[in-house]
Amino acid sequence: FRRLYPALRTGEHNNLWYDGDGPGRFAYSRTLGTQSVFVVFNTASYTRTLPPRPTIHPPGTVLVNLLATNESIIIDGSSQTPNIDVPSTTAKLFVAQSEWRPLDPTVISVSPAHDATGISRFSPLVLQFTQPMNTNSVQVGFTTTPSVGGTFVWNAARDRLTFNPTNIWPGSARITARVAETANAASTTNHLYSPFESQFSTVSTVPTILLTNVTRLLDGSVRFGFTNIAGATFTALSTTIVTLPSTNWTVVGTVQEISPSQFQFTAPPPTNGLQYFYRVRWP
Repeated sequence: FRRLYPALRTGEHNNLWYDGDGPGRFAYSRTLGTQSVFVVFNTASYTRTLPPRPTIHPPGTVLVNLLATNESIIIDGSSQTPNIDVPSTTAKLFVAQSEWRPLDPTVISVSPAHDATGISRFSPLVLQFTQPMNTNSVQVGFTTTPSVGGTFVWNAARDRLTFNPTNIWPGSARITARVAETANAASTTNHLYSPFESQFSTVSTVPTILLTNVTRLLDGSVRFGFTNIAGATFTALSTTIVTLPSTNWTVVGTVQEISPSQFQFTAPPPTNGLQYFYRVRWP
């Protein structure tokens, strides 16, 4: 707001109301040339009404609340505001509708969190924006260091981006994700005011896989499970000759993650009465 409305930075300050006997209403304006921002606070624990206050605006001027743009007021015939109801512990900032400017988009949350450590090498990177974005402008301006390829998935509102690395993040690495300031909003030409950057550190490798709860089911199939890093991808293999090199074992399927970090696989029933051995590999 201070960047979009210079009156907030360098405008003349004019106190318009204060309740001097405790929590309550405080109102002022900041005026620079023809631009004026009208601000009212209510620090009380219940709704208070601010009575009409003088403004520089001519009668009939529509003012918009910057904090809730669906709210507006109209300046009366004496260039004053109407009564303004202000809920408890809230504020309102009004500016002439003709002066209103859309906010620049920004990233308000990122996962993994900035400077997080011990992050799975399979973790997606999720960016939440303040408004729907021009998806192509974001993807063109998106980079990682070290460089890692991946796919982009947007939610229906186009305000949340999920980047899934094609393979996995490097191990024991500091990953920096960056979105260039050229990334712009979907409905306006407004772009990021400055580049967005965040970083996190990955674990070194996937923990040892130890198969547990090995069970033979009624139909002869074999089920086993294990715990590991959430989001990891594992493949089950089998053989009848346990001494064979792992490269000669037969792939029997992809292990399912039945809940975060909990994996399970059910192998088909053995044929010809042979004894089968199973192992799991990553990735």
